[in-house]
Amino acid sequence: MKIVRSFNKFFVLFVVGVAVMAAIIVFVNWRKNRRLLKESKMLYDVLRIIIAAVIMGIYLILICTKAGSEYIIRPDAIFGVAFCFLFVVMLCCVYILNKIPTLSVLVPLVICLTFFEIGSSAMKSSDHIFKNNLRVNIESGQAFAISEDIIQQFKDAEAKGDEEIVVYVPEFDMPANLPVATSLRYASDWYGRTLYEHGVIKRKIKASKIVPTRSKNEELHIPFTVKGN
Repeated sequence: MKIVRSFNKFFVLFVVGVAVMAAIIVFVNWRKNRRLLKESKMLYDVLRIIIAAVIMGIYLILICTKAGSEYIIRPDAIFGVAFCFLFVVMLCCVYILNKIPTLSVLVPLVICLTFFEIGSSAMKSSDHIFKNNLRVNIESGQAFAISEDIIQQFKDAEAKGDEEIVVYVPEFDMPANLPVATSLRYASDWYGRTLYEHGVIKRKIKASKIVPTRSKNEELHIPFTVKGN
């Protein structure tokens, strides 16, 4: 429900209006001709996209059984399903404009209203626009430096022939040391497995412990106090 409440009302009204209008036009043409030869290709394409969205939705639900229910509300997680949804909306728009060409004069107005709505929403809340996916106020370069340092620790361990390592990370005054969580539930297997699967290291190495330390803050020039956005 949280993700549904976050939808822009203008966008929802636009999508509903387009879908209803496209459905009415298809129905009227079918009543007139009793055949949908011209519409059949579009309907076939829409059906294929919907099937693809359903498959991706099922896959996403299966991922959530492992990653946790909160994963499904992440924007980067639902991009695939959202793309299919927007593709269907665009097909409906094209279909409507082909059937009623005079409506094309409204396209510039709709585009202007869309950008205006995006801009006004951005001024009210940063949650309506894209931004760096960081839950704390650190620079993207600093976040990158933390990732590179963790990767280098695994590379050094591989060079030494170690099978387990203690990973040292910067210390933060946030619960669970976010954004670099110290819980082994998140990092013990994930770090080593991810690096191995992407070919960064040639064998799996387990993080036996994740230790936050101020020395890493000084080394990477990372502040200890970071307030949430």
